[in-house]
Amino acid sequence: MDFIIVGKHVRIDPKSIVSRMSNFILDNPDYFGCFCNILIRAKGSRRVIMKDSIIEAELLKGTIRKEMLDDFNKLLQEFYEKEDADNGKTRGKVVECLITKIGPFSFQTHDVEILRECSIEDEYKNKVGGNKNFDVAFFCKYTCLTELSAEFIESKLDLNNFLLEEPSNPLNIKMSKAGSEKLDYIRGVSETLSDSKHLVLAFATVRYDVKFSQTVLKQMGCDKIVHIFTYNDLKKQVFKC
Repeated sequence: MDFIIVGKHVRIDPKSIVSRMSNFILDNPDYFGCFCNILIRAKGSRRVIMKDSIIEAELLKGTIRKEMLDDFNKLLQEFYEKEDADNGKTRGKVVECLITKIGPFSFQTHDVEILRECSIEDEYKNKVGGNKNFDVAFFCKYTCLTELSAEFIESKLDLNNFLLEEPSNPLNIKMSKAGSEKLDYIRGVSETLSDSKHLVLAFATVRYDVKFSQTVLKQMGCDKIVHIFTYNDLKKQVFKC
């Protein structure tokens, strides 16, 4: 049976804060770590205080250039305004936008297609694994499954928060309902596309410490099926661009 990858082509308004912030990070990769730290830690009513504290610490360490700070702060102000307007979705959108620009992570090619909200359909247009999808897919043109080189990525700002039922409780390493449902979907895709030339099914996160997520994936028997691209993997790609 033949299978096809379907989804939306990447179209992001170049004037949007999502596009401009991701471009700033790519043009100034020294700000990537600072920005990720802000995404993870600077939240809620104290987000501005936390943001300023994180930036001050990065300046003291000399990891970011001071001459770009005004531009960064202006973008952050607009970023927060957009975040308030869309109930916090902007954080994840910026990370997803970055991923579309720095991937793929696991193979190299100059001829790669990129799709968002992508899924796999059989020749009868039935979706493999149900109605879920991946945030981003990178793949080469193919005529049969054994020629397929592909990377399917689910972008999660903080993977521990998504996969774990109680992410703040290290004594309860138990998978969340949403995480379990996504893994069931990934298993179905993995089995269907197992004959691919190159296949990576992965979570991508700006968190660098994912040991609890790795533990719960192993408990579910998915550690050999699902890869995790962490902060360090994303940082490496950002500095390569």
